[in-house]
Amino acid sequence: ETFGGAGTTGPNTLAERMRIDEFGLLGIGTPTPATLVDLAGENPVLTLRDSRGSGSWTAGTELGKIDFRTSDGTGIGAHSIASIGVVAGGSNTASPDGELVFATGSYNAVSQERMRIDSSGNTTITAAGNPTLTVKGSAGAYSSFLVLQAAGGGGSFINATGATSNTLKFEIAGSEAMRIDASRNLLVGTTDANPYNNSAGS
Repeated sequence: ETFGGAGTTGPNTLAERMRIDEFGLLGIGTPTPATLVDLAGENPVLTLRDSRGSGSWTAGTELGKIDFRTSDGTGIGAHSIASIGVVAGGSNTASPDGELVFATGSYNAVSQERMRIDSSGNTTITAAGNPTLTVKGSAGAYSSFLVLQAAGGGGSFINATGATSNTLKFEIAGSEAMRIDASRNLLVGTTDANPYNNSAGS
């Protein structure tokens, strides 16, 4: 089934705008949808708009969400297994500020908040047990970097080098300042663990 609207050549000319194909796939801006909902166009934007025009906004008020759910009836039954949502931060009651909330669910449990980016750009990761942040490179001798940078540029780096990340380097302004090697030697101003082979040793 197709849905049309006025074309660009005149009010009496119809052009296709949306289509539901024989498989139930919805295409907007495309006659050949590839997924359940397929939006096509130059710089397409999907908008979720909260319709409340005014009010007293309190912290945690939900403003919109993309919810991923399972229909599996076993265990606790159909439930949300992950979501990406926006809530009011609560710092401004006259007009809501936005905080982005990421939630995931463990086995047979409803999804819970795992990470939040607040209206100032600060990020909080929450997890039970021992919270872990893993930065993993692709296969090969590539390095993972943690970059600490001010708005003006520059910055410092913490670098796990090598294919097995067995050396931890600390760099300032593009130059290595310190490292911990695979033997747990702390090297400052040198890459040689033998103090007799470099001027930094004593």
